[in-house]
Amino acid sequence: MSALRIWRSPPTLLSVTASFALGLALCATPARASIIYETNAGLNGKDGPVDARATFDFGPNSLTLTLDNLQTNYQAGGQAISGIIFTIGGSPTGTTFTGGTAVHINLDKPGNIISTSGSATATSRWGLDTTTPVGLTALTGTQPDEMIIGPPVSETGGSNNLGFYNTSNAQDQFNPFLEKSATFTFTFTGGVTSSTSVSGVKFQFGTGPDTTTGTEDSHIVPPPVAAPEPATLGMAMFAVAASAWYAWRRRRRTAA
Repeated sequence: MSALRIWRSPPTLLSVTASFALGLALCATPARASIIYETNAGLNGKDGPVDARATFDFGPNSLTLTLDNLQTNYQAGGQAISGIIFTIGGSPTGTTFTGGTAVHINLDKPGNIISTSGSATATSRWGLDTTTPVGLTALTGTQPDEMIIGPPVSETGGSNNLGFYNTSNAQDQFNPFLEKSATFTFTFTGGVTSSTSVSGVKFQFGTGPDTTTGTEDSHIVPPPVAAPEPATLGMAMFAVAASAWYAWRRRRRTAA
């Protein structure tokens, strides 16, 4: 009985060349993970606990910033995100705030959601704070509105009733709120790339804003370790393919 023979086709120069071409293509479009900042655990503002996250995604002369309020069971204005301060690395020029989008909701005095936009719509209150390195704030008018509040303890669904926030204060004076998350975009005339860094991030809460207790301070949360960036992955693929082809050629010459 003959033994089972497993045949493997040898790597060809064409396959190596193809792998090299793919590697170069991947190298031409490098990517970078988001930069994420989040408040330290257990922080308390003037109206109760606060918990917020900011996600920065830089591109060629652009920035997409997503703010998430992670604090459940909203009670009062001091728990709502009303602004953020940060410093962009390098030498960015011509900073322009181009707008934001979020789901708008209105609360009644007990804290029920009585109306919602349902899907993300454009913000109107948020704008640049020119007194800071780079600042974005909802406190650009008289009576505050469009502050970002977190999710309710439970969401019951239904028409105009997405949850109960159990607020003890008359929060309807701050309508509309932004529900859970908002996304904002910036453009620059120069100095910003996908590799741009950010530092000095501080969240602002409430109508003050709340900057007296230090609760707006944040710390960086490194992005999780993921697959190599395309540039690194492309070169690794080429190296593996070239090594395999070279090893096959060497074995063939030895056998001859």
